[in-house]
Amino acid sequence: MNTRLYQKPGSGEAVEPPGRIRAEKDNTLNWFVMEIFHVEEREDENVILTNCFGSPVQVCEDGGLWSMKPGEGTPFRMEVVKDGQAAAAELAKGKDAVVLALGCNSMINAKEEVDRGTIELPPAQRRLMEAVYEANSNVALVLFSNYPYAIGWAQEKLPAIVWSATGAQDMGAAMAETLFGANNPAGRLNMTWYQKDEQLPDIHLCGRVPTPGQGHPGGEGRQGRGNPDRAHRGRAAVLFPDSEGAGRQMTGEALPQSV
Repeated sequence: MNTRLYQKPGSGEAVEPPGRIRAEKDNTLNWFVMEIFHVEEREDENVILTNCFGSPVQVCEDGGLWSMKPGEGTPFRMEVVKDGQAAAAELAKGKDAVVLALGCNSMINAKEEVDRGTIELPPAQRRLMEAVYEANSNVALVLFSNYPYAIGWAQEKLPAIVWSATGAQDMGAAMAETLFGANNPAGRLNMTWYQKDEQLPDIHLCGRVPTPGQGHPGGEGRQGRGNPDRAHRGRAAVLFPDSEGAGRQMTGEALPQSV
């Protein structure tokens, strides 16, 4: 599903204003992530959908779905077809070890025009992690992300955490080889991982330089969310400082077969 911003020349379709919603994309490759839709719960147990710009989704007179039109969104009722969290927890029961992959999608929520309001894991991912851990405590967390997360709970509870940026097409195979001991996962963190949001600088101090009489003190600003802890070194304990990491020569099989 995506929200149309424009039509390709020569598409053969009548020109129409932006906002029509169609299931017509095979991949998410646009600069603006028009495949994002937010779910806003209402008191009557229905939900309102909004597109990536916050424009509500409406069912219009032609029977189609539209956004970017004036007016309120059409209420929808969501029905749970399959509880993925419960299914994952059930699958984890009785296994020798569990590999749980969490993190971000490099083409959806790890792009330049997408800002996070928190460094915590998304609530659904946190609930999934806790449910799987409750079913089987021998969990290896594989975290694919292009930015830091606050993962203090995982560090305290889980026996293993492996992080990787979202690399190329062979990323999954490379991670599998690492988990099963076929290569040496040597590496160093290229950014500081803080413990919680409160350790971050003010979001509005975005790389400003101190200027007398201009009304702002300057500072590292939001860049501190991904860069080394120059602005906070020595002020607060971080989860992982930048450049932390150690190579581990792994021999044999790092994980048993019943994963």
